[in-house]
Amino acid sequence: MRVITQEVLDGLSSEEYRPTILLQLVTETITLRYTTWDYPVFCNACYLHSPRGLRVNAIKFGSSSIVDNVSIKIDDVNREVYKSIAEPFGQVVACIVRIAMLDRYGEVLGSTDVFVGDVTEWFYTAGNVSLKVSSIFSQWSTVTTSTFSGSCRWRVFKGKECSYVGSEVACNRTYSQCSGYSNTDNFGGFRWVQGLEDKVDPAKKSQKYWTVRG
Repeated sequence: MRVITQEVLDGLSSEEYRPTILLQLVTETITLRYTTWDYPVFCNACYLHSPRGLRVNAIKFGSSSIVDNVSIKIDDVNREVYKSIAEPFGQVVACIVRIAMLDRYGEVLGSTDVFVGDVTEWFYTAGNVSLKVSSIFSQWSTVTTSTFSGSCRWRVFKGKECSYVGSEVACNRTYSQCSGYSNTDNFGGFRWVQGLEDKVDPAKKSQKYWTVRG
């Protein structure tokens, strides 16, 4: 549930107050802060948000395999955003999208975080950077191809995962075989799976059932 402060609600219902978007991008080396307002905005007393053209599309919230995400397009003629994201390559870029309410003098009356996540996709076009920001729950939609197997999953005997360096030349991928080779630390299976097959819940096992015949 996203909680909006009373100050923001009061501002939205008043014609004298003006809403603005505050965007914050955080890397390992720098923090960038921007606002859609025409003038610099100080939020939390000391953090300066510089005016910059940006568009925040509708934030998508969902459940199941639908990932919470938002798309953001930022004017980047001076390539400030591009340089911060691209260098060093592969760094994590955190993103916070806030809505703030300003009075007639541009002072912040209240602000609320409406989305927090990491930049998962980005690309640069002439004068613009487009970002896709996903929430920390994005991995929930990842489909794994791994299965739980009682036998060893490593396909290559004496390979990188197996790491067996003895004199044996074959393996049947069972735990007992791996134990005989003294290599159980590298066993790639789930040996308890077979032990769970055909098991009956003890609570259900003690129950008795009767058939009523007419």
